Amino acid sequence: MLSRRNILSLGLTAICSQFSFGIPAKKKFLILIEGAGDFQAVAKVLEKSLDLLPPNMELQRFHWSHGYLRIVADQTDLPHISEQGEKLASSIRIIQKQHPDAEINIIAHSAGTSVALAGVSLLNENSIERVILLAPSVSKDYPIIPAIAAVKDSVHVFYSHEDTFILGPILKFTKTADLRKTQNAAGRYGFIPATRNREEELLVATKLKQYAWNPEDASIGNNGGHYGAYGQPYMNKKVLPLLFSNPPTRITSAMP
Repeated sequence: MLSRRNILSLGLTAICSQFSFGIPAKKKFLILIEGAGDFQAVAKVLEKSLDLLPPNMELQRFHWSHGYLRIVADQTDLPHISEQGEKLASSIRIIQKQHPDAEINIIAHSAGTSVALAGVSLLNENSIERVILLAPSVSKDYPIIPAIAAVKDSVHVFYSHEDTFILGPILKFTKTADLRKTQNAAGRYGFIPATRNREEELLVATKLKQYAWNPEDASIGNNGGHYGAYGQPYMNKKVLPLLFSNPPTRITSAMP
């Protein structure tokens, strides 16, 4: 037989449970930053996988490219990358002002990762949720620590030693997106941050998570090349679960 105290406790639990279901879910944003040339390739893949994202997540595209097919200009114009990084940081601050409790995520590919890192590095510590970098075309010793500090969860990096064409001979011509004349791009070797103290070592150890391509990934759509990390099955099984695997969402707007 239930005591009076137990009955009261059960009643409060039921009331709280009903009340919690009425609380709107926290707003979430996923900002997509395409690679050089503005091919919109990642967007096309994500559009087919929207049911794998949370229902309260808004997908936005951040347009930073010089224009369609302008690959070299996007990859080599460092002042433009810096300017677009500042615009990205400003756009994120606007979202944070309008939605103080919003969770902000970024996914970027290739040269778009340079814009993502430039912008995120300007934000306060722990101010956005996570950043996902696919085949980053910046150098492996890019100063990534300020960006790592700005995220609550992690900076997730997908790289491949097999990315030997775009991040190999092509870089002899264009240089990396941070204008380092090297073929040692982070998208091929991962990031190797230069830490200056114990605090930075801890940041790297806890918040920088890197995923090297392996031959088994070929069976789910990632052949190890520059575009493999957003191959449809691989994106669905390996990349999107880093966000949230709840249905569904939709593209609702584009950032300026």
